[in-house]
Amino acid sequence: LLAFFPAMILLLSILPHTPLDTNAVMDALLLFFPGETVSLFELTVSDLLEKSHASILSIGFVLTVIYASSSVNAILTGFNASYLLEKKGSALVYYLISLVLLVILVAMLGLSVLLIGFSGQGLTWLSNNGWLPGELVPWLNVARWTLSLILVYFSVSILYHFGNPERDKWRTITPGATMTTILIVLLSVGFGSFITYLDSYNRLYGSLGTFLLLLVWINANSSVLLLGFEFNVSVHKARNEAKSHLQSGSKST
Repeated sequence: LLAFFPAMILLLSILPHTPLDTNAVMDALLLFFPGETVSLFELTVSDLLEKSHASILSIGFVLTVIYASSSVNAILTGFNASYLLEKKGSALVYYLISLVLLVILVAMLGLSVLLIGFSGQGLTWLSNNGWLPGELVPWLNVARWTLSLILVYFSVSILYHFGNPERDKWRTITPGATMTTILIVLLSVGFGSFITYLDSYNRLYGSLGTFLLLLVWINANSSVLLLGFEFNVSVHKARNEAKSHLQSGSKST
């Protein structure tokens, strides 16, 4: 959770060096954050896009790396706890693994952000200038959303694989990763619709209420991530028990 806000500051500090404007960035954020929570970033986005903050960029990078790698390490520790195991080995090794996972996850999720947030405007621009047939735009929009979901799915699968202390071989498609991806999508859509109808709540608490709702949304997604891993653990144990019963039955015969 502590890594979220430095990461947002880092990302927004890079934006002044791109040709993007405030409206394009806000449209992209609207696709990822539910309801009115995106309003928390509006003033910050405008300020960072109009001015270049080199010091904020460097501080945001350092804080993001520290907190985000610690967050990944905490997630792996939580996954180990699902197997009732303690992490073995050097803490430095686990920290380095967390850094590698962080780089992979940031790359995949960053590509997903670009696909959802900015490729839509590119397709519209190409279509308006006659460089892309208009009938292809809906299909390409479906393709970019599908590819973005696949990237999210693989990000979850990577976490589940390295968080499994009994991993033997890579399993790209798992029941837990499938359930987690579906629940994350449903949670974001449902949470956004829920916040839309909380006008009285927003009027009472203002930006503080929006901030609290954003924290609830982040916490809910974290719980979904753990729930999906627990589901994988249950399926794995059930399969092992079934195999042991079959082997014991074959030996008795």
